[in-house]
Amino acid sequence: MVGPFALDPMGTVRVRMVPIAEALKSAGGYDPRIVLPPYDNPPHSGRLMQLKGVPISNIKMSRVPIFKYVLNSLRLTLNTFSMRPSIVHVFKPKGYSGVVAMICIILKRLHLIGTPLVIDTDDLEGLSGYGSYYRSSRTRSLLMVLFFNFQERFIVRHADQLTVASRGLFDISSKGFGLDSRKIHYLPNGAEKDPIYGNDDLRWTGAPEGSNSVLLYTRFREFTVERLIRILSRVADSIPSIRLIVVGKGSFGEENRLVSLAKECGLSDTISIIGWVNPDSLPKALRSGEIAIYPFDDTLINRTKCPRKLVELLSMGKPVVAEDVGQVREYIRNGETGLIVQSGNNDEFARKIVQLLRDKELRERLGSSARDDVMKRFDWSELSKIVEICYSNAT
Repeated sequence: MVGPFALDPMGTVRVRMVPIAEALKSAGGYDPRIVLPPYDNPPHSGRLMQLKGVPISNIKMSRVPIFKYVLNSLRLTLNTFSMRPSIVHVFKPKGYSGVVAMICIILKRLHLIGTPLVIDTDDLEGLSGYGSYYRSSRTRSLLMVLFFNFQERFIVRHADQLTVASRGLFDISSKGFGLDSRKIHYLPNGAEKDPIYGNDDLRWTGAPEGSNSVLLYTRFREFTVERLIRILSRVADSIPSIRLIVVGKGSFGEENRLVSLAKECGLSDTISIIGWVNPDSLPKALRSGEIAIYPFDDTLINRTKCPRKLVELLSMGKPVVAEDVGQVREYIRNGETGLIVQSGNNDEFARKIVQLLRDKELRERLGSSARDDVMKRFDWSELSKIVEICYSNAT
């Protein structure tokens, strides 16, 4: 398995790659190993690690100007094939992992290798997806965005098999990229059975005490801060003691913008920012708040992503109010395991938050049902059987 970046701080490796590898190993007949290019976590460079019994090899990242991208891509490729893999499963068809996939495709076309190539994608990466975000936020050059766009289309079209994290990605891969639908396997993000999630006594000490507290677990990419403030203001009209606890932060200081806008609206005492916490402490932090919210603007990026943070909240029995976009209805049965509102309807969102905060019995019922439901339908040990079918079809 070839990953796109380090184990942390991004989530794909820890919450998608490792659970899949662990489940495959437990099923027997597989010896999955993960290779990573930790460009986003320099201390991991060159380190050998193990998580949940899965070996993780971090390549030694080069810092040589100009040539570092080529050198790092070659090291990642050489490290991958030094393990003599029977199948190469590349996660995210872009960047360093995407280069490994491209090299595999070229070598297969030259009949130099026969190793099957499986691609996993959990986001729309090209110009119509995250490429547009990179351009608007100016976090990637136009040249790099165009390269990512080429990688996504080229790799997906030439993969032996494809695993996708959302229904939206399935449709785009089939209809937009022209891939045979028989080669595409829907593999949503699953839930992990971690006993710490079910312990109501574990609460993050940095969170404010008391009722009427709402948890927001986010990177601030799925919605606008301005709209969040409008929703919060409407809730405060009915529940003046409302408190918003934010676990996470944005790439551009969006949490500071949130605090600033709250102050302008007279809600300065309403916001508490916890920020990012380490993975071991995250379950405790997510115990904060009586309920959780999941604002989700109706954009192509959101319609094609698989919201893993929502899965985490539901798997720990959190009653959630979420907006009806993309995969949300895959995970929440409206009125049974959570509350769903139309995206962009701020008044409805606020009303559902107020309803849930005022109804303890409803909170308990939704939270309990949410955990039972997501653990039953999205258990990684069951989802890994989809990967086994994918591997069988690839060979």
